[in-house]
This record gives sequence, structure tokens and C-alpha cells, in this order.
Amino acid sequence: MTGDKKNADINIDHLESSRKVLSDKSKKITPWLILIPVIVGLSALALVKSPIGLFVFGGLAAVICGLIYYEKIHSPFNELKYQLKSEIIGSFMDEFHPSVEYKYRPKGHLGKNIIKASKLISADHYKEEDVISGVISGTKYYISEMHLTNQNDKSTTTVFKGLLFRLKIPDKSFPTAKIQSRLGILKQLFGSFKQNKEFGFYFTTNNERKFEHEMESFFPFISHLMKHQGDVRVDIQGDELVLMLSSEMKFLDDPKLDVGTSFDREEYFDNVGRQLNTLLFIAESFIQNLEKQEVQERLELRTEKFVLENRSLRLDLEDDDKIKDA
Repeated sequence: MTGDKKNADINIDHLESSRKVLSDKSKKITPWLILIPVIVGLSALALVKSPIGLFVFGGLAAVICGLIYYEKIHSPFNELKYQLKSEIIGSFMDEFHPSVEYKYRPKGHLGKNIIKASKLISADHYKEEDVISGVISGTKYYISEMHLTNQNDKSTTTVFKGLLFRLKIPDKSFPTAKIQSRLGILKQLFGSFKQNKEFGFYFTTNNERKFEHEMESFFPFISHLMKHQGDVRVDIQGDELVLMLSSEMKFLDDPKLDVGTSFDREEYFDNVGRQLNTLLFIAESFIQNLEKQEVQERLELRTEKFVLENRSLRLDLEDDDKIKDA
């Protein structure tokens, strides 16, 4: 086992120990944080002899207890999750993608501006999490999980939930174009979109001949994404490609990390590896100059390869000798 892998294992063990301490603290203080607002509210009701006392003082106590829980449990646990994800991502990338530069951040702020500039979709509120950015094959990439909503006085509506990609591919000069897997009624009636009959997507561009020539190798992959992701949106301008994929993937959070559940879960490690491989495969498929047949062959063969790699990752983290014997 290399020094880096040993360090990753030690760090994860340390994080698990910290989680257990935090879990014990949560078990001790959470019942009191629930009970105190009830006691305060009932006491105020008895003294004031009015429901106002119950709601005002009970509500105030609930807010204070909520802040205490956030400070003592929620915030420290979020920091542990960030460190855990950083350790797993670092171990995985160093082992399987050593040439890929990357940086992980639990929160982001560029996604909103990227989406607004692309004009692929609009929303009132933008929430961005789990950002991975860096350089792959000479191309700058930015990947994050986005949740877009519209809100009014009565309800909140999700308009997009999924993954955002931005790729800046050097020495490329794509025509300005947009691709969508589906169109709303207004765009169908009044938009400039046309349908590609062979692959089923809709597109609009300022140079159809150049669009067909420059983007033809991507069409099978876009069709593949449509079948598996549903809502697919692409904005292309010069050397920049922005891709939005609707997805229920719980990126870096499947199964959900909880203060009361162990960090040392094989399912979690496997899922993180699978998700990272999938995202990098999507990025690489747009970056590399492949012919249509090459793209189709990669789609068929890459899945099996990723499954084998993910199994190896978990074995490698647990026992390096097992990998040598395999």
C-alpha cells in the first residue's frame, strides 16, 4: 500500500472517530433541545394564561435551540462530510485519473452565472453544491450539482435538478448553437429550433452546415444522454460548451451521509467512484475528437471497465494485498 493510500485510510479512520464523538454528543443534547421549547412554551402559557405566551416564548426557545444544534452538531458534521469527500475523491483521482487536475469544493457560486449566460433555462433561485473543477486533457472543466426553483407566495416549483458541465476546449471554434432534448410549446410554435430526425434532439444554430460538421461526432452521445437522463440542454459558443443534465443522482451523497451512520460504508465508496467515472467520461467524450463509431464503441465498453475499476477501488482502500493477489 502506498504512502498516500495509507494516509487516506488513516484520515478516514480519524474522521470516523470524530463522527462517533459528534454522534454521541447529538444523542445527548438533541432530546433536550426538543424538550426545552416545549417546557418553556407550557410554562409561558401557565404564567401568561394566553396562547400568545406559548407561541412567542416557545417559538423563541425553539429558534435558540435550533441555533445551538446548528453550531454544535450540524456545522461540525458538514465539515466532516467535506473532509471525507475530499479524502475519497483525492484517493480515487490519484489512483485512476492521475493526469487529471482537480479541486473539490462543497459549495459553489459560478453555476448561476454560467447558466444565466447560456440562456438555457431561467429560475428565481439557484442552489449549487459539490463542485469539481480543474483541467482534463488540456481542457478546463467545471462540474457541479444544481437545483433551480421558481417561487411565489403559494408554492416552490423545481425547474431543474441535475448536473452542470462547462468545458473550455482549446483551439476549438464551434458555431453558436443550442441543443435540447425536448421543447416547450412556445419554442415549438415560435422558436427557431429544428429537429435532428436521426438522433431525436432539437437544435438551433447560426451556421447549420458548420454545426453538422463540427458537432456530428457528439450526436450519438447526446442521444445516449437523452435516453438515460431525459432533459438534456447544451449551449455551444466558440471554445465553450455548457451542458445541463437533469438527474436524480445524489452526487457524492448516496447513500446520504448522516451523523448517526458510519462513514465506513462500501456502498458509499463504490457510488462515489461510479459517479466520478461517469462525470469524467461525459467530459472526455465532448473533449476528444472522436468519430461516431468510436463514440458508440466507448459507450458500449466503458461501463464494464468502470464497474471493474470501482470494485478495485474499494478493495484497494481496505487491503492492498488483495489487489496484488487478484
